[in-house]
Amino acid sequence: MTQQLQAAGPKYMALAAELRDQIKSGRLPPGTKLPTRDELAATYGVAVGTVLRSFDVLREEGLIRSDQGLGTFVLAPGQPPAPTPTFTEMVAAINEIRDDLKLLRKRMDDLEKLAGGRDGA
Repeated sequence: MTQQLQAAGPKYMALAAELRDQIKSGRLPPGTKLPTRDELAATYGVAVGTVLRSFDVLREEGLIRSDQGLGTFVLAPGQPPAPTPTFTEMVAAINEIRDDLKLLRKRMDDLEKLAGGRDGA
């Protein structure tokens, strides 16, 4: 059964308001796993993108956190959101990707030499 969202503005804001009300009223207590984005989209008759945008709003407000592969959960008041990668961690990941690309480039050069130096012509 599809539930109607009550709002004059964007649907993602209306869905965020609905979920916020459920969280603040205790109908969705801390630790509760929210329905999947597909389930929420079907329940409220909106696109999955609308659900994702509403999650962004609630995440920014510190009401929910999403853990990849696990789901989206209601946070307790004052509970910190999921940690985000630090700048140092991101730089390390980029450097690792850069090293992998260098290795792939070298392997590609080696393969081209083995193939007789043909350049695809």
